[in-house]
Amino acid sequence: MYRDTRSFAMIVSPFDGAGDLDEAAFTRQSEILRDAGVGIIVGSYGTGEGRMLTRDELRRMYRLAVTTAGGTVPVVAAGLGLSATGTVIELANEAHDLGVSAVQIHPPLGGPVTVTPTAGEISRFYDDVLAEVTGPVVLSNEVMMVAYAIDAALMADLVTRHSQVVAVNWTDANPGPLVDLMQRVDASAIAVYVGLTAQLPLALSLGAVGGVSFEQNIIPRTCAAIPAAFAAGDLDAMAAALTRVLRLNIVLAGRHMTPRSTKAAMSLLGCDSMNMRPPFQALGDAEHAEIAEVLRELGIENTEG
Repeated sequence: MYRDTRSFAMIVSPFDGAGDLDEAAFTRQSEILRDAGVGIIVGSYGTGEGRMLTRDELRRMYRLAVTTAGGTVPVVAAGLGLSATGTVIELANEAHDLGVSAVQIHPPLGGPVTVTPTAGEISRFYDDVLAEVTGPVVLSNEVMMVAYAIDAALMADLVTRHSQVVAVNWTDANPGPLVDLMQRVDASAIAVYVGLTAQLPLALSLGAVGGVSFEQNIIPRTCAAIPAAFAAGDLDAMAAALTRVLRLNIVLAGRHMTPRSTKAAMSLLGCDSMNMRPPFQALGDAEHAEIAEVLRELGIENTEG
């Protein structure tokens, strides 16, 4: 089922006016993604505001997503990395016990992002984690999150040596290492997804399966249409869908940054509980007006649910 899913959403974490997790709103968003055939990544450190979530909230969200969408699309547990090795192992195994399809293991980050782990520390971290987490695992290269890149050769080696690795999520503004990775891995055996929408055509042409991003929260069917059209050989349809998503990306990621911009757009489209958790704040009226104008230009009237 994992490889059959070509598009994954870093689902938002809905907070009500009191700052509490809105389970009903989260369930509705999970239903929208499920019905669009889009996989769900819960508690991501970007759009999912994973660092703002308590351990109990993560558990509740894992359970809700599994109950709502599990068996139809993959549900991936995020929000369990960037911590001590033992904690990552504990949280990953706990998520598996709750029924998720896979757990996403981020690169290690033991301190400030300016202090990059050594190659030996990175390798030891993955070997220690993957020795103890035996359920399905998604590995990730998250340059924007941890401020350093995982070497393509190391990632290919991990994929080869650890059979529980089902996918790699690759987010790096430099496309060169992606090309290197795809030349090193067996694309028929491992599913590779890119986290930058603009890199999708390159990634798909190299044998990647699809994309992981935030735009799926807003236009999930359009996002899913990009890799689907490529697989069908319909490059005109792929270009049309990609252009639409990139136009949205320019204002949301390029100008106002997710998750603030994603939640602003979803609020404009009628979604409940799109508040930010302090210390982060919602965008102002001028930013909302700019996003609303782009939504009108693109004819986006709802979240395609």
